[in-house]
Amino acid sequence: MELVNITDNNYAAFKQSERAVLVASTTWCPPCNLYKPVVQAVADLMHNVTFGVAVLDIGRLGQFKREHPFPDLQVLPLTLGMTRGQEIFRLTGEYGLDILVKELTTRFASYQAGETAHN
Repeated sequence: MELVNITDNNYAAFKQSERAVLVASTTWCPPCNLYKPVVQAVADLMHNVTFGVAVLDIGRLGQFKREHPFPDLQVLPLTLGMTRGQEIFRLTGEYGLDILVKELTTRFASYQAGETAHN
């Protein structure tokens, strides 16, 4: 599955997905650049999740930055799990393929179980 390049124009629609993973990065962050192929591989495995990459360089993605503040750029890459516009989890740093698949699967399942318990 193709990674969606998140922009100011498509961010609002992207975040409304049932299950979405958004990776925030910059062009000048070496760990971010190494992480992108891992995220692409995970997107190829997890067809029930929409994956996107938001490049947070200066002047880009103002709405995203207002909705998902983070203390400093040393937490990049930042991986956000979202459902229907709500951030449900946040992972900082790089993850390997197997660990990222496990983290995403577990966190989405935990959220869904909690949501079901409340209904």
